[in-house]
Amino acid sequence: MGSSSLLLFLFLCFFCLSHFTSHAQHIPDDEVKTLRIISSKLNNTHWILGQSLTSCTGFNKTIGENKYSNVTCNCTFNASTVCHVVSIELKGLDLNGTLPKEFGDLPYLRVLDLSRNYINGSIPTSFGHLRLTNLSLFGNRISGSIPDEISDISTLEELVLESNQLGGDLSSSLEKLTNLRRLLDSSRDDKDAFNAKVHHLGRCFLCLDSDEHFGKMLSTKDFVLTTHSGCLSANNFIGTIPESFHNLKNLKEFTIDGNDLSGKIPDWIGNWTQLELLYLQGTSMEGPIPSTISQLKNLSELLISDLSGPTPTT
Repeated sequence: MGSSSLLLFLFLCFFCLSHFTSHAQHIPDDEVKTLRIISSKLNNTHWILGQSLTSCTGFNKTIGENKYSNVTCNCTFNASTVCHVVSIELKGLDLNGTLPKEFGDLPYLRVLDLSRNYINGSIPTSFGHLRLTNLSLFGNRISGSIPDEISDISTLEELVLESNQLGGDLSSSLEKLTNLRRLLDSSRDDKDAFNAKVHHLGRCFLCLDSDEHFGKMLSTKDFVLTTHSGCLSANNFIGTIPESFHNLKNLKEFTIDGNDLSGKIPDWIGNWTQLELLYLQGTSMEGPIPSTISQLKNLSELLISDLSGPTPTT
């Protein structure tokens, strides 16, 4: 091979190598470090985390029906050379660690779903830094109150905190989440999977995660019906439904059953004209059911029971 041919060959090799290298996709080192910390705190053994990561390889794994790890990246940054994590789903994996505050260090995260695990701890205030659209902690052992910082997530459309050990008053600051469509309620698939888990473990599992008055307020017959209908919104919330909630006019689903809420069902509930599902079972709320509920023309599921006080007359 002549010297000119050799130089041309080397030039082409260099060009191809540089072209490939310039278009290689990777997750920034600070995000990789954050993912390692998150995985460790959750006691998660399903992620393969090397020194550097390209795209979202090594995260996605299906264990069984409704049991999987799924991480999604957006790799369109910096001429498609940089990937950022935009979605993390760790569902039904029996994770038993503590809810990491480091999720708040993933600035591009839009979806966080940790449904049906045994994660403990409180909801970190750092979550308020995120621009999430979906946040689900359904079916864990999260305790404490809902931090006011959650209301800073103005992009939030679904907030699912059902079946945990949360308590205290419902924060009136949640009124700022005007894009919310679903509050405190879980999806049908997650309900079914969680109910199967409950039936496998027995009734005591329900009692552990529910309000302390839940079993006392329902007869055995009602308890069975409630379990099969998937109404497991049980936490330890007290007080009344905040007046400021009347601003949540985009809500489609609202379930708050199995808590020790008091007061009357507010008349302004008729403002939730988008509402399709409303569960208010097993609380300490008072009757009567307000007539404004007839304004909810889209309502397809309505479950209200255990109200004290007068009942409406026809």
